[in-house]
Amino acid sequence: MPRALVTCLAVWLLLGVGAPGRASAQGGPLVTCSGEAASRYTPGLVLLQPRDVYFTGYGDLSTCAVSDGAVSSATYFEGLALQGATCLVNVSPTVATVSWSNGETSTLTVTGVEVNVVGALQVYTSVGLVATGRYQGHVVNVVRTFVALDRLLACLSPQGLTGMSGGATLTVLGL
Repeated sequence: MPRALVTCLAVWLLLGVGAPGRASAQGGPLVTCSGEAASRYTPGLVLLQPRDVYFTGYGDLSTCAVSDGAVSSATYFEGLALQGATCLVNVSPTVATVSWSNGETSTLTVTGVEVNVVGALQVYTSVGLVATGRYQGHVVNVVRTFVALDRLLACLSPQGLTGMSGGATLTVLGL
């Protein structure tokens, strides 16, 4: 099993997404897919110097451990222009597109991002709604994990942080 997937599953369990008590309190997850994620910044983010950058995020969520029977995997893409972004401040509401294995799509409106450090990992938890398509109206959580030290070292370099890769889990919650 790839290291990023193991890491992502560990964070998923740590956050309680898969815990029976929590799932039932939220209506339970309809689908939970895990895999690899990558983020790119052009130009690179630096630690303290604000820059206007273009952010792209990709995800190959190759395994859906929890499914409603209609999907077995997914991919996602998001792209966004960020103004005055640094390695410390670069969070903004975004829209992402999810393509499901059955050919359907969903548009996600992500309205909040929480960043935490768990051990050696930097964990980004995005919360939003499925605005259109499959699962419309449902709450969605996207958890991405990256090695914190790698990110810090890149932020201190002259070209800045141009990309990260790690694990990702996307969960669509029941109503």
